[in-house]
Amino acid sequence: MLFIRNIVLIFMIFLFANCDNTKQKQNIEQKTSNQIKYSSLFDINKFENYKKISIFDPWNKDKVLKTYYLVPNYISDLKNIPNDGIIVRTPVKNVIALSSTQIGILNSLKQINSIKAVAEKKLIYNQQIRDLIDEGKIKIVHESMSLDFEKVINMKPDVVFATGWNTVDSKFLRLEEAGIPTAYIYEWQENSPLARAEWLKFIAAFFDDDKKADSIFNEIDKNYKQLLELTKSIAEKPSVLHGSMIKDTWFVPGGKSYVANLYNQAAANYIWKDNDDKASLSLSFEVVLSKAANADFWIFSTYAKNKQEFENSNERYKLFAAFINNKLYSNIKRLNIDGANDYWESGIVKPDIILKDVIKILHPKVLKEHQLFYFEHFN
Repeated sequence: MLFIRNIVLIFMIFLFANCDNTKQKQNIEQKTSNQIKYSSLFDINKFENYKKISIFDPWNKDKVLKTYYLVPNYISDLKNIPNDGIIVRTPVKNVIALSSTQIGILNSLKQINSIKAVAEKKLIYNQQIRDLIDEGKIKIVHESMSLDFEKVINMKPDVVFATGWNTVDSKFLRLEEAGIPTAYIYEWQENSPLARAEWLKFIAAFFDDDKKADSIFNEIDKNYKQLLELTKSIAEKPSVLHGSMIKDTWFVPGGKSYVANLYNQAAANYIWKDNDDKASLSLSFEVVLSKAANADFWIFSTYAKNKQEFENSNERYKLFAAFINNKLYSNIKRLNIDGANDYWESGIVKPDIILKDVIKILHPKVLKEHQLFYFEHFN
């Protein structure tokens, strides 16, 4: 009996010790988990020897679309790294960035020198990157809507940052099969400007720049919330029409999009606020005119440089009250000689500045001293 009691005692001690170790491990994971405040499309969890990033399917958030395990270069033994995702060694040194928003984020993190290739020079506003392209230090790998696979594979980048237009793009699977990790960015599917900005934490994780990203984002968040305090007491909310014709279609942001959210936070009555879509709506001119002919303001993105050029692109624009009343604003204030627009580049990490601009447009007395940064008045 004494022998059995001793065996039971040893077993209980072992069991409790195991439980205690499990709790300690869980506590370590909880303490080092990244605090993702707004994004619903990715998550970061830090473990003792690696970081786990999960990307959720924008069209089915219960589904994990991609999993990445970011493992520091000093970890030589990978046997304890889970095998259900893509392993990326960090910090990455050589990356390919295929969209303007990624360049905006990389610039904010001071990681321009890590960029070894981009899509097209004419789409880039950042002068430092344009100079590096001219010097041959940054390559072009995505001209004429086609990715040069051989060039990318031969460059052997640590990671390719790509915009996720679909769930998983088949063309990027080819890169993964060649051993080149592709990190999908779905910021455009977020439902708020702050959620979009938070993707800087996603990209920063690959550089082990988590603390820097947290610091940058916390400042953005603080500034943004201060602006929300200014607008929450505004009673009069002017109506806003967004967008313009592209060939035969007028694309307007859905009522659950980050653009609709921006207008709501700027104390505006967005014309399509009651719509339930996050993606853009494809509408005819007639449908838009019937719903938004009397909108107080009209905000859009265009290649036109002034009101006359804008009217020349479609004479029917003058049927809108906002056009007649000179309440037209376009986000073209920061264009370079090729027409690249900084709004689409740095704007992702400056949602507070964009919100300031929109408040200034709609409620000029609220921010009397602010000068428009991204937007220009067409009159």
